[in-house]
Parts: sequence; C-alpha cells; structure tokens
Amino acid sequence: MIEFLPEQIPVLATLGRAALTGLFPKNEATIETEIFSKEVVTEINPPSAKLVAAYVKSCGGDAADYKDTIPFHLFPQWGFPPLMQTLADLPFSLTRIMNGGCTVRMGKSLVRDGKLTTIARLASVDKNERRIILNQELETHDRHANVIFVTQTAIVPLKSEKKANGNKPKKREPVLVSEESYEVASFYAHETSGLEYAFYSGDFNPIHWLLPYAKLSGFKRPILHGFAQLGRVYEGLRKNIYCGKIDPLSEISIRFERPLVLPQACRVFLTEKGEFFIGQAKGAIAVASGYIRT
Repeated sequence: MIEFLPEQIPVLATLGRAALTGLFPKNEATIETEIFSKEVVTEINPPSAKLVAAYVKSCGGDAADYKDTIPFHLFPQWGFPPLMQTLADLPFSLTRIMNGGCTVRMGKSLVRDGKLTTIARLASVDKNERRIILNQELETHDRHANVIFVTQTAIVPLKSEKKANGNKPKKREPVLVSEESYEVASFYAHETSGLEYAFYSGDFNPIHWLLPYAKLSGFKRPILHGFAQLGRVYEGLRKNIYCGKIDPLSEISIRFERPLVLPQACRVFLTEKGEFFIGQAKGAIAVASGYIRT
C-alpha cells in the first residue's frame, strides 16, 4: 500500500495545512452564518488503475468492473483538497471537523483516461450553541461529460454550554435499524482497515489508525472512516442486489450516526423503501443510515 503514497501528496499537504490551523487561537464567535459561496476549481489527475483496483477489492467489489472507470465513492481522494480550501478563511481549527455524511448523485461512472475537473463550494453555514454545520458541494467532471455531484455535511463541535435552566442540551436519540428491513450484505472492518483506507484516500487522520491518538480523542480503539463505510455499502448492494450491474443507482445518501470502532463485523440492512442501515441486528443502534435511488 505504501506505493500509493505519491498519489496522496495533495491530500497530505492539505492535512498538514489543516494541522497548522490548530496552532493558532480562533475566535469562533465571529463566524457568520450568512456567507458568500466560495468556489474552488481545480484540474487533477485521476487515481491510478492500481490504486482503484486495490481500493475496490478492499470494499468487497470486483476490480474488473472498474477497468477504465473510477468508483464514485473514492471521491475523497481527489475531492478532499479543494473542499478544505473552501474552509480556509473560517475562524476555527480545521482539525476539529467531523464528517456528518453526504449525498451523491451520479449517472455513468467517471472514465479514467484524462484529467478530472473539480468544482468545490462552501454552500452554507449553520450555527447553534453546540455545533457549526458546514454544507459543501463537489462536482467532478471527466472529459466525456460524465459527472458526479456530492453534497457533504461537515460538523465542528463547540464547547458544550448549559442551557439557561442549568441543564445540558439533550442528546439526539439513537437511530435504530428498522424492524422492516432485511439483511442484504455484510463486511468485516478489521484492525488495520482505517490505515488501509488512509493509503487509498490520503486521509491519514490518526484517529482512524493510531490507538493512542484514538484514545486521546475519547474512543477505545481507532474508528473507521465514514466514506470507507459508504464504499462497502455500495459494493455490497451492487453485488448482492443488482447482480454486479454497473452504475445501478442514481443517488445514494449516508449519514454517520455512531463511530464504527475497529475491529467490527457489520451487517447492511435495506427496506423496501430504499432505506439502509449499518448495524448488528434489527432494532439495534445503527452506526450509519441512508437511502438509495435507482
């Protein structure tokens, strides 16, 4: 996997700049919720065929299905740097950003035979006493007019504040795996899955692969990247529900509900309405939820 490091230089450089933002004090009270959309346009090389094949295999998919194309769920590999650039002027440390989930709309897969053009935007900012929510957009075009459109939610937790009556804000009720769902796929996220995904995506945040850092962040063990879960869900659905069909979906949305602590065996459940869950059993707490559109 170390052979993929040269392809991750843009992401690693972005992570380095984000780490530097944590060295300087920020005044989060100055952040405005009414902003002008900041747009970053870039032209980049697509990930190599070898990286794509190794990544798809790690998701449980068939690398032969992506001989000349790129799985949409690898978008963090090329989209993370421009998305982070849209946040560069905001008054908080970028290292505190948490991934809340995303929605992806797609047609045909992107073709890996030339430069990709990306357009990243910071669409809106929402703030309350507990967190800042950043809504971002990413378009990726290939030279054949194929495009994927991603809307991503990033969350910046703020220092907890008590309400006027002295009580802390209520926590959101956990999302449970629907009793009306049925199991459609499963995957095993092993101890090194976080490190493997880091080599594929360039996201080397140590919370995903370094035990001491994960513990300092409040977790018993490292946690799996959210987008690594997305890739496993999609390839599982494509294999078991759509018989390996290429591009069976027009839209998929995922929300990360709870940290997926490594290692862990996971099951994917689907309802007739197209809602899916990652969890252990019906009625259990879901680590992620979402929907699909064909």
